Amino acid sequence: SGNTTAAMVRDCVVGKCLNFDGTDDRITTANSLAYSNELTVSLWVRTTYAGSEGYPFDWNSNTFAPQLDLWFASGQVGAKLRDDASNQVILVADGIYNDSVWHSFVMVRNGNNFYLYVDGIQNKSGSVGFGAFTSRPINLGDYPVLGRPFQGSVDSVHVFNRTLSASEVWELYTLEYNRTGRGNQGFVQNFTNVSLALRAKNYSFNDSGLVGWWDLGDSSDNETAANKTLDLSGNGNDGTGVS
Repeated sequence: SGNTTAAMVRDCVVGKCLNFDGTDDRITTANSLAYSNELTVSLWVRTTYAGSEGYPFDWNSNTFAPQLDLWFASGQVGAKLRDDASNQVILVADGIYNDSVWHSFVMVRNGNNFYLYVDGIQNKSGSVGFGAFTSRPINLGDYPVLGRPFQGSVDSVHVFNRTLSASEVWELYTLEYNRTGRGNQGFVQNFTNVSLALRAKNYSFNDSGLVGWWDLGDSSDNETAANKTLDLSGNGNDGTGVS
């Protein structure tokens, strides 16, 4: 597109979302986020991308370790968790997901265990003896150290510094999938303790440990201003378009 900011579109999971062109679109958080012994990353993705690796989510910088990634390749979906010493777990989900349908992907770390959920259900798991993790920024739409741009749409990215249980993953999936106003550009979501007067609280979820939340298109002064996407967790880690 010649534009480093992903395009804001409608027909999304929650209100609006961002579409990445697979060429030069990327959003990177302003600050690094700390990995924790327990963590959860949740996001929705829709794509028809059938090529080699394209990354809708990358928790990394200009290094190969540590990293927490979600990628698409030939319609399959993979997830990787790697520590500073390159101890890693790689999971490849059963199924094909480049079907132009919105799918929920949740990556969960609980100590040395790593889990991948698809559409609210645990799909794969693995474990290794993890060591230290250095804080890194989050990238949406690319794995910049290798240049692996993603073509497709991303919505409602959440990062928790705790392990969501299987029942919580299912609860979050069903709340977002079945919410009132599905596909309505005027609809916005909220969590229990996020106090932003401009947002409508359409359901409640235990948001303890929420350290990053990018709704990608639904808040005032979001993608339309200053080339940024707001972090609604209250931690101020906004994302910006990066060339």
